[in-house]
Amino acid sequence: MEEGVRQRRPRRLGALTLATMSRAEQPRTATLIYRELYDDIVNLRRPPNTPLPERDLSAHFGVSRTPLREALLRLADEGLVVIYPQVG
Repeated sequence: MEEGVRQRRPRRLGALTLATMSRAEQPRTATLIYRELYDDIVNLRRPPNTPLPERDLSAHFGVSRTPLREALLRLADEGLVVIYPQVG
């Protein structure tokens, strides 16, 4: 071994795996938003043709618009919402 070059210690995979597993057990923000909106739509708490403005929903859920868009796109894929692009 050269002078002044320290050898790296191997990572403890047990601790890394536990941290990764605990994070993986928690659902993503977009999934939580999707579930709540899905439940509201299916149970008619949000009646048909009710607008779902991103700005209002992101404020309601306290999230940025990115996870909200992911949830809305998933709902659109299932035919539960219609997205009109570039509508203010």
